[in-house]
Amino acid sequence: MDTMSEVLKVEIAVICISHIVMAIIFLAILSYLYVKVKWDFITRTFFLMQLSIIGWIVFKIGKTVSYNVTLRWTFVVLYYACICSFEVFFLEAFYSHYKKKRFSLRIKRFFWSISLCQFLIVLTNPWHYLFYSYFNFFDDAFGVLFYVHSIIEYVFIFVGLFYAFQSLRRELRHKNWSYNVVVIVLIVFPLVLNGMYITRTWSHWVRSMGIDFWFDITPLAFLTVTTVFLYVILREQFLTISPIMRHEVVDNLDTSIVISASNHKIVFMNKKVKGLFGGKSIAVLEQGLKEHFHLVKQRSGGDVLQNTIRIANYDFIVSSIVVTSFKSVRVITTLNNITEYKNSAEELMAEEKQYEFANQELRDLIDCLKEQSMVGARKYVGRELHDVIGHSLVVVIKLLEVCKIYIGKDNELAEKSLADSIDTIDVGIATMENISSEVRDYKGYELKKDLEGTLRKLGDTNIITHLNFKGEYYTVGVQIYDAVSRICTELVTNSLKHSECREILVSVVIGSEQLSLLVMDNGDGCDNIVYGNGLKGIAERVGALNGVLETKSEIDEGFTAKVSIPL
Repeated sequence: MDTMSEVLKVEIAVICISHIVMAIIFLAILSYLYVKVKWDFITRTFFLMQLSIIGWIVFKIGKTVSYNVTLRWTFVVLYYACICSFEVFFLEAFYSHYKKKRFSLRIKRFFWSISLCQFLIVLTNPWHYLFYSYFNFFDDAFGVLFYVHSIIEYVFIFVGLFYAFQSLRRELRHKNWSYNVVVIVLIVFPLVLNGMYITRTWSHWVRSMGIDFWFDITPLAFLTVTTVFLYVILREQFLTISPIMRHEVVDNLDTSIVISASNHKIVFMNKKVKGLFGGKSIAVLEQGLKEHFHLVKQRSGGDVLQNTIRIANYDFIVSSIVVTSFKSVRVITTLNNITEYKNSAEELMAEEKQYEFANQELRDLIDCLKEQSMVGARKYVGRELHDVIGHSLVVVIKLLEVCKIYIGKDNELAEKSLADSIDTIDVGIATMENISSEVRDYKGYELKKDLEGTLRKLGDTNIITHLNFKGEYYTVGVQIYDAVSRICTELVTNSLKHSECREILVSVVIGSEQLSLLVMDNGDGCDNIVYGNGLKGIAERVGALNGVLETKSEIDEGFTAKVSIPL
């Protein structure tokens, strides 16, 4: 160590300090990001990619400060292990985010086989010296296989960058120009510096400023670039829907929502709450919910506390849950206003006989119409069979396609898809047998369970589904229950058959006077919606219940159908 020059000492110090500082800063940033986003296979891949870069930096520091050649070589092997892992994670992370799906098992094995071969070339260098032509404590020189390794690595990276920029273009199209400029500069500048290092322009530029040393800035460049990408593309994932929809769900939702801090001070309330209590909303709610919040504080995390409370002449069913984040504790509370139901209880009892008489007349009329119209009966049965058989066949086809893909590769998944196909056919047959066999009223939660079962069948088809449901304890008649179930099934079937979508959102809101159904997908969309048998059948069902059907679609904007049915 006595022969170490002053320049080398300074170079070691600069490398260690810069890499340590960058690693600490980005670990803090990543920790913040990853506790905020919704965890799924995409974010897990991003996390592994970032860990491989940080490992690359840490082992590079270890190589720089090693006190003998054996330890130096050990750290070299370790940081090349991180590099070989990084290239695969980098490609997979941005491909998965853009395509919303994983690599197939065959492709993943192929890529990891290439990465393993690259690593084995480094590991076995002491026997062939084709990666490093020579290697000692103070210096080293690259051999021919280093350049082969670098070409393969940058092929992975450039393909990953292609998908990254596609995702970035999609995320930035709704942002203002100044935000876009800052993001692009933060991404492009480190890549330019890395390009300067690869082409040796960096070393010439550093020398031109009178500095006698330089170092590999590649890990720092990619850590900066990927972190900026992560911030841009993951920061909006409060839900897996767009920021505009998030605003609609939270602030404009027809449910009173209050968020309070751990000291019971209210930090947010949506428009529904402000409309109820006016300018004194915060003071009135904090006083009215004081005892309720005290009970919430005594409950264990994750448990929902529900009470019936009267606040300022309103009666509410209040539900609260404690949510703990990285830097704070929040209590999310919903207030379901039941005042009008209590006030109208006597009126409902007085009018019950009148309604029963009217309903009996209506039932008699329906029976008469069914007896007199064989054509109407055939259309009714035909529509029911179209919906049931059509949906069952589409789901079965999707599941059999999954089975075909994985048979011989992942027999367990193939067998599960085949079993799900059989179950879907059995359910379809049972549904056909039970058409019009049972007449009774249903609760909202029974409809919710039915819709969950319909969406659950899509789990093995790589289609991501979301179900939002409000009004679980309202009662709906058998006709509305059956119509909503069939309409939802047909709309989901249309999305599977025609839209090439990756996600489907189903939202149901049951109120005292109206039931609303919203089905959205993120498929190809179209400028001209053509009503085939499926949509015509839906329109007939909705019209028979005096409801309204609205459909909307644009190219690359998916398809939306909204159904409103009076109760």
